[in-house]
Amino acid sequence: MASINRRTYEGFQQETRRKYNLKIFWRGALTGFLAAALIFALCFLTLGPLVFGRGEETSGLETSSSEASSTEASSLETSSAQIGGEALSSEPVSEEKSKEADSVETSGEESSVPVSSVSLQIPANLGGKAALEAIIKPEKSSVATSKPASQTVSQAPSPNPVPSPLNTSSPAYLYAGEMQPESFLADSLFIGDSITQGMGLYLPDLNTTVLGVRSLNPDSVFTATVNGPGGKKMSIPKAAIAYNPKRIYIMIGTNGIAWMSQSYMIGRLGELVDQLHKALPKTKIILQSIPPVSRGKYNSDNRFSVKNIDAYNTKLLKLAEEKGVEFLDVNGFFRDKQGYLPSNETPDGIHFYKANYQKWVAHLLCHTVANRDKPVEVSSVSEPESSSQTETSEAVSSLPEEEESSEETASSVVE
Repeated sequence: MASINRRTYEGFQQETRRKYNLKIFWRGALTGFLAAALIFALCFLTLGPLVFGRGEETSGLETSSSEASSTEASSLETSSAQIGGEALSSEPVSEEKSKEADSVETSGEESSVPVSSVSLQIPANLGGKAALEAIIKPEKSSVATSKPASQTVSQAPSPNPVPSPLNTSSPAYLYAGEMQPESFLADSLFIGDSITQGMGLYLPDLNTTVLGVRSLNPDSVFTATVNGPGGKKMSIPKAAIAYNPKRIYIMIGTNGIAWMSQSYMIGRLGELVDQLHKALPKTKIILQSIPPVSRGKYNSDNRFSVKNIDAYNTKLLKLAEEKGVEFLDVNGFFRDKQGYLPSNETPDGIHFYKANYQKWVAHLLCHTVANRDKPVEVSSVSEPESSSQTETSEAVSSLPEEEESSEETASSVVE
């Protein structure tokens, strides 16, 4: 009897356990089904419009594009009929190709200039700005192209030229004069950033000292250390004073134009000029304008705009006037018509290739006298004398005619 009860109890437990497991199974299955349905619904609500609406969108785009193309074709036909049957849309492509061809020909001309790093090979009978432009920076040859009148009408307007705002008649401005020999730069010293640093690579045989420091600005020029006489480490002003050169060329500002106040930079450069002039009263100090940057550099960082650079160089020229020092316009020599540095003359939009350093040296040799020291032309002084002499000669020449006429009158009376 007891064994039967035990078997019945065990069977009851097994049945209860089976029902419990089955209940757990169906509950899990139902939960999973509901979760899957919920996920499907969410995906449908989220991705459904994108998937099922794409066909309508594509068809709409095709319809609009076909309408736009037909409208554009009709407008092109109208414009071509107005200007002589030639479509306007083809002009920009041909214009860019012609510009590329001109740039290739121009760069080929400039690279053929016979200029070495030490001997500039400039004829002695040529001097002044004409010699510099003829030998170092030859005039670009214009390629004769015959364009129909329709292309002339359809050309996009070229950007307006941006001339340098510097006052070339300033007493501190170095004007273009006779080309000096390379020995003129002997015992000169250059102060500047990495742009000036490259100058030392192309003046190896001249007795010239280059104190160029990478990333130098009007603030760090007082703290950066360089090698002074004997290789002794010292600040740039102390090193310049210790070298005691005949001339000091300063070009600082490119590394500060993007983030420093221009008034602050000019003030710091004024302190540098005062310090050098006080210690070296017989040394000639020349402030150089900072060069332009390429259009690509401006596009990547608009703080290097032509407007900002021109404003800084204008303040630099006024500083040279106030301090009684000289000013050399390097920016105006290298800039194009829009105020940028040509892209084929720079590897990164700021620094120069070797050819530009050679041009820079020639530019220095051609600009050595400031307007305040410009000699008075003899012709301008002799003009009043020559005019008075002419009047005197005319008066004298008229006398014999009067005598002759009086003689004739007297003879007629005698007869």
